[in-house]
Amino acid sequence: MIFYIICNVVAILLLLKCGAFFAGTETAYTSLSTVSVKQMLSNNEKNSKLVAKLRSNLDMLISTVLIGTNFVNTLNSTLVTAFALKVFGARYITAATFAIFVLIIIFAEIIPKSHATFCKEKVAQDNAKKINFIQKTFYPVVYLFFKLSKLIEFLERSIFRNARPLITEEELKLLLEVGANEG
Repeated sequence: MIFYIICNVVAILLLLKCGAFFAGTETAYTSLSTVSVKQMLSNNEKNSKLVAKLRSNLDMLISTVLIGTNFVNTLNSTLVTAFALKVFGARYITAATFAIFVLIIIFAEIIPKSHATFCKEKVAQDNAKKINFIQKTFYPVVYLFFKLSKLIEFLERSIFRNARPLITEEELKLLLEVGANEG
């Protein structure tokens, strides 16, 4: 039983680390400006060419990251539920679910995203090879979700394009009024 507990705790921690990797990667690449990427390329910084390549197809990168994030967090929740059921019994499943929820939010979302916001270039460079490998390895799945999201975007644009203008006449008048009043 001790071995089972140790293996599960290690697996939970590794999955939290994987979740942190995906969350940090997402934040780093989405907050990385084109100017920053060009600066990295001109300085010939570590993995700068790969960072530029990944950043140039941000939609595909986001698909990869979202698939990875959802997979590891769902797997972690499932693992914790099974662990709680076997070790503590059915009465503790709710507590275990809440515990992994809090751990995921703190250690696989808030902390890595905060870190990536302040160190976006370093996080993008450090994670470039790993996320590129994941993107290539799971290309068929990533491509499928990428195309599905593009189809949904197309349908939304087709359906809602004529439903409402981008900005109404009243909103434009209000914007002009606010601009005139506030300078």
